[in-house]
Amino acid sequence: MNHLAYQAMTYLSGIPEITALVKDADFVGLTFIESEDRLESFLEKMFAYRPALIRLLYRLRAPLVRLLGFQQDVLPAKEEWIPDDFPMLPCGNVWFFTVQRVENDRFWIAGCPRDRHLDADLAVVAQPMDDRRRRFHVLTVVRYKHWTGPVYFNLIRWFNRFLINRMVYAAVGHGPSFPIVDASR
Repeated sequence: MNHLAYQAMTYLSGIPEITALVKDADFVGLTFIESEDRLESFLEKMFAYRPALIRLLYRLRAPLVRLLGFQQDVLPAKEEWIPDDFPMLPCGNVWFFTVQRVENDRFWIAGCPRDRHLDADLAVVAQPMDDRRRRFHVLTVVRYKHWTGPVYFNLIRWFNRFLINRMVYAAVGHGPSFPIVDASR
């Protein structure tokens, strides 16, 4: 783990809700980047990333899902992915995530629909850096519940990393002035 990843984990371990979220996780992916946005604005921009590639890969995923014995929900139409007002309260929905916990301009935690093979959550934490900048920590947290969980997740893990990184780039803009540090374990 590099120095920045160590600093990130040290900061995140001071947030009880994040500590509870990652406890006993089988996989924790961490990506972080700095921006001047507030948490809600960062999330809006992050979830605005909706390339056609996602829809194609979701369709290609269907045979794998059937092979492993679970079902795949229909992917909502693009205009249904994000509500007009971004969900910043528990039970709100964006994409296929349901918001679980929020602390204004500090963290946002949401979960995927629970399945028999694994549970997956996404958290975004805003760490103040100075009077204007924040470091945004984006965590993917996975817990396996069945032997099919690690099989499935390890097949799609590259896509998860690719998608999260692209979503983070969409939130801050592209270019070398916005480096991403990925500290997945």
